[in-house]
Amino acid sequence: MLLEDTEMIGPLSFHLHASCSTDDTAWIMSLYDVFPDGIPYLVTRGWLKASHRRIDPDRSTPWQPYHPHRDPAPIEPGEIDHYAIEMLPVANVFRAGHRLAWRSPVTTGPS
Repeated sequence: MLLEDTEMIGPLSFHLHASCSTDDTAWIMSLYDVFPDGIPYLVTRGWLKASHRRIDPDRSTPWQPYHPHRDPAPIEPGEIDHYAIEMLPVANVFRAGHRLAWRSPVTTGPS
């Protein structure tokens, strides 16, 4: 629970360490502002196809990874990999008493 109003503006990213049982998947992450009554309101969302996880370190920042989307590489089922998922830019004031919540729907298999 936030103790004071917190303003979030600009780009951000979600860094996930995960494994999958297939050779590819699509990660979809959502950031919610959860009001004191427990109702979540969607603030932003980001997605990444696992086989496109490679980032270009020269064009990336910690809050905005750059994925060239060239030479996709299948993932090794069961192996934990790092996924830097760029989120859509955000502009929100999270009020005192609210919570932040990250959620991901069930991921999909190869497509």
